[in-house]
Amino acid sequence: MTNRIAFGNVFGDGSMYGGRVSMPGYDALTEPFNSDNVPFDTRYTMLGTVVKAGLINCGAGPVPFDDLGYEPIAAIFPYFSGRLGNYNVRSFGGSVPHYWIPAVAIVTSSSIEIVPFQLGQFYNAQAFYNPVGQPFQFYVFNTDGLGVS
Repeated sequence: MTNRIAFGNVFGDGSMYGGRVSMPGYDALTEPFNSDNVPFDTRYTMLGTVVKAGLINCGAGPVPFDDLGYEPIAAIFPYFSGRLGNYNVRSFGGSVPHYWIPAVAIVTSSSIEIVPFQLGQFYNAQAFYNPVGQPFQFYVFNTDGLGVS
């Protein structure tokens, strides 16, 4: 049985306490640091503290949070059938899977919105996969005082 959520002395030596959440089938206590199978790890201290988190559907409009006075760092993860995913895995006309997130977060000092990824005339995720309506887990981090701009 795997430990999907772990808080406390999760890093083994007692010198550091924190929390981790792993993907289904992966153990939050044993997966290595920076593993794609652990989308949340409190050792990512450069991100600051979480000021807002939740689920948002791509294209559903912005979700407000208290105005921080600057554009904070945010992280998004696709949410499939009740579980987090680091990537959306798709094969486009071939057998090679592509690992990608087909949407981006538009972050202001007081809101976050998830929209389909587009790069002008060069790339439009909707031509391959339309993420509108797909839920995403999001985290907004307060980086005030961390030297992040």
